Amino acid sequence: MLSAKEITKEMVSEYNTDFFEEFKIIRDGKEDKDYVYRFTLDHLQKKKTEEDELKYTDASKEYCELLRKECKIKKVPFIPKKGQRYYFVYWNNLNTKAYATHEIWEDCLFDYLNLRAGNVFKTILGAQNRIKEVSERIIYGKR
Repeated sequence: MLSAKEITKEMVSEYNTDFFEEFKIIRDGKEDKDYVYRFTLDHLQKKKTEEDELKYTDASKEYCELLRKECKIKKVPFIPKKGQRYYFVYWNNLNTKAYATHEIWEDCLFDYLNLRAGNVFKTILGAQNRIKEVSERIIYGKR
């Protein structure tokens, strides 16, 4: 029997999302506009769309709906606010190695180029999980 962590890890992969990445739930073609959701390491959480990030609560009902494939998800793009930390994949031309690092959002060209390239993440884990994908897209021009 799989543990909650193992099941959640499979769901994160199946829904092509990352742990702690926010998304909306779509039921019968309609987006739930009241809540955003995120997978933690072993369950699903939700919060009212406009509330503080720390006000997440348990979303067991929706977790079961996702397990039964009764609904879909729609990713919510992460756009940092000025002065907020974000993570991205950095390519070091000297040693040809890509790795996840962070920067502070300053509304500058560098920030917007990363955003346009799909290279802005809320968590270090999100950036680490996308190193290969971002590297191929940015460095090698693969889509």
